[in-house]
Amino acid sequence: MELVYEFDGVLYKSVGEYLDAVAHEYKHGDKDLAKTSLEDYGFSVSDINVNRDEDN
Repeated sequence: MELVYEFDGVLYKSVGEYLDAVAHEYKHGDKDLAKTSLEDYGFSVSDINVNRDEDN
């Protein structure tokens, strides 16, 4: 069975598409939602190639 990732009501069939969507949300939207979703799947902010200085 293929792993499917869900983020903000959308299903992603590849980890790359999922991480891209989460990175976009982190950069332009709800950072907490993005972080929580990453943690739910065992990822961290470092997995989405964003500037951690954006947290400030």
